[in-house]
Amino acid sequence: MNFKCRLFVTACCLSFLFLVGCFETEPYKDPSKDIDERVEDLLKRMSVEQKLLLLQGDGMSTVGIQSLGIPPLNCSDGPFGAHRGAAITSFPCGNSLGASWDTALIADVSAAIGREAKAKDIQCLLGPGINIIRHPLCGRNFEYYSEDPFLSACLGVSFTKGLQGEKVAATLKHYAVNNQEFYRNSLDVIVDERTLQEIYLPAFRDAVILGDAWSVMSAYNMVNGVHCSENKHLLTEILKEDWGFRGFVMPDWAGAHSTLASANNGLDCVVYDSDLFGRPLADAFSRGEISETQITGMARRVLRVIFLTGLMDPLPAADENIINCPEHRKLNRKAAAEGIVLLKNENNVLPFSPEKVKSLAVIGPNAAKLRMGGGGSSYNSKVFYQISPLDGIVSAAGNKIKVSFAQGVGLADTLVPVGAEFLRPSNKSRGTKGLWAEYYNNKDLQGKPIVSQLDTTIDFVWETGPKIYLSDSEKNRIDTLSEKSELIGADNFSVRWTGTITPPKTGFYDFVTHSDDGVRLYVNGEILIDQWYSHDKEFRYGTIELEEGIAYSVKLEYYEEIGGATMRLGWFYHDPEKIEEAVRLAKISDAVVICAGIDKFWEAEGADRSNFDLPLVQNRLIEEVAKVNSNVVVVLNNGGPLNLRPWIKEVPGLVEAWFNGNEGGNAVADILFGVQNPSGKLPFSYVQSAVEFPPAFDNYLNRDKTAEYKEGVFVGYRYHDKYETGIMFPFGFGLSYTTFEYSGLKIERVSENQFAIHFSVKNTGNFDGAEIAQLYVSELNPTVERPIKELKGFEKIFIPKNESRSFMISVDPRQFSFFDPQ
Repeated sequence: MNFKCRLFVTACCLSFLFLVGCFETEPYKDPSKDIDERVEDLLKRMSVEQKLLLLQGDGMSTVGIQSLGIPPLNCSDGPFGAHRGAAITSFPCGNSLGASWDTALIADVSAAIGREAKAKDIQCLLGPGINIIRHPLCGRNFEYYSEDPFLSACLGVSFTKGLQGEKVAATLKHYAVNNQEFYRNSLDVIVDERTLQEIYLPAFRDAVILGDAWSVMSAYNMVNGVHCSENKHLLTEILKEDWGFRGFVMPDWAGAHSTLASANNGLDCVVYDSDLFGRPLADAFSRGEISETQITGMARRVLRVIFLTGLMDPLPAADENIINCPEHRKLNRKAAAEGIVLLKNENNVLPFSPEKVKSLAVIGPNAAKLRMGGGGSSYNSKVFYQISPLDGIVSAAGNKIKVSFAQGVGLADTLVPVGAEFLRPSNKSRGTKGLWAEYYNNKDLQGKPIVSQLDTTIDFVWETGPKIYLSDSEKNRIDTLSEKSELIGADNFSVRWTGTITPPKTGFYDFVTHSDDGVRLYVNGEILIDQWYSHDKEFRYGTIELEEGIAYSVKLEYYEEIGGATMRLGWFYHDPEKIEEAVRLAKISDAVVICAGIDKFWEAEGADRSNFDLPLVQNRLIEEVAKVNSNVVVVLNNGGPLNLRPWIKEVPGLVEAWFNGNEGGNAVADILFGVQNPSGKLPFSYVQSAVEFPPAFDNYLNRDKTAEYKEGVFVGYRYHDKYETGIMFPFGFGLSYTTFEYSGLKIERVSENQFAIHFSVKNTGNFDGAEIAQLYVSELNPTVERPIKELKGFEKIFIPKNESRSFMISVDPRQFSFFDPQ
């Protein structure tokens, strides 16, 4: 071949190779390649500026980079349904799922949530919530599974696997030791390393190691002096180094407090709008305060989740019909019923049947209105339908049992401001309707008021501080704003309102305040609301019986520390005739269901409950009905424990139904009528007062914003076992309509420190049903103080009546271990 031919052939080959290269897919775009390889290839193509873009969110999503084909990772609040945007299925709350003790069921629920999330273009769910239920009044207890780390871990792993099996990232929250809402943004939790490792971290550890969780959300609070969002020990040493976590860490919303400390100690991105990453992080890089290696590592973690969710690959069109599909409705109903706990069933008052019950009275504030979730970011406000307990009972009863309804009492589930026509000021010089207000430029109501005026209604939301007007009639004229308002300021001020209130009717009144920071309310000299400490916006309630036409003294005091200021005063009237109507109905009925409890205004994110009590009027209703009917069943909606002592001995039936999703009423009816045998077990100890677990309350309201966990590892039943506190219902308790008999216990040594526990359980009663076998371990001669027993295994199996099933629970060396700080 001559030179010209060789040159021609060479040119052709080079041209061919060039054309092949033009059409060759970049490795990061090739779905057949390993995800880590794809991530590394993409990182090499990215500038520092592009990597930084991934770390600063856009409200509820990461920022997409169109030039590289990187779409945004869309997040949604959860964890009981991805409720960002359009309507969704609302599944039961955390401790309802926890009470099922059913890992397979929870995996099915989370998979359904994942399918609905994908149909809404959501790739990251902010859940599950797997914190330990330590403080019995914590406002977010309803979001969490249990007081026990082993149970929480097993359920958290199942939720994580089910959700991520649908390629939706699970976000474990709130990492870590987030056990109260009071001072949640600034609380410093003082906890020793053994307690941290044995009680508060196992659920996170297992969800990371066994569940391969893709995302973690740091908590608002501090742990041992350092905010969780910049806590190197938690985020880097434990999470990433000890556990090998490869996903990304985001802070809770507005939960980050720094740029460099967060980035250098383990926080990877801020999904919400924030001025901490983005430009400040770029400026820090330009000054040499953070390395490109660190930025690349943070971007790598975000990219890896983007790839894992399938965002970088062609995806089939989302099936929007999956949302609210029949399969999900059926699963939702099953999950709600599986979590219901039968706490009392004297004289076999349940289940109802046409042979025993011809007429059934349904009574109470939660009967005709479904309480499907607690308040805050987890609440699914947009659903396709809601089944109230009354709806479910009427449907289940059909034409075989006559069902009648009387509300009896209501529930103050919204704030209706007290009208000016019912208020009279202590100083009537500027009008006769409203309350007299004295504004102070300090938090303590000290000294001479800066200004005094008439306020017709107490319904204020101040963005920049109180607006003081020359007179109440000039309230809508901005040009008359007094210069004295500048002396009060936007923060660190207080107000006292005084006068009288005259009720239009005789009966019980729930007084409701909605405020941030301190509030005290006195009516007729009695303090109804006492919350004189700094806090987020919270609803608070106090009940008192008043007579029509009588003027009662009223004094309302408020202080604002920092931030926006809110002070609202409302009331809710309970007509005593409605209680009498309910009692009359109960008297002529064969049996009664009283749907009681609280709702999302009483138990919510951002605020802890102030006490264990049911609203006063509900106690009165239950007591009065129980006097005239011996077949009363109380059904409760709540997240944390309630004080049952005023009436528990007077009613034969008690059902804990929790906040159980939009199929909740059907699930309650399934249990009441025996369509499903109750199998739920309590996921926490049902305490009745602060004296039953004093460590949670001893330094709860510390003004130095610290909470020292002096009880150590003795949390929940570990504490109650040690001190024999005699609580109302213990952890793991729950009744059934049938009976079970255990036999044939055999312990098999699989290896030196691994065992298989074998036994049989026979259903010896007259109902088919599921049994939850619980296995506890204890050390006979411990070298350190250890709990009397600790849950280390459980199994739930359905057993038809008169049949037996074999159980096997494995116990490995870790279940016998304790953490040695040395």
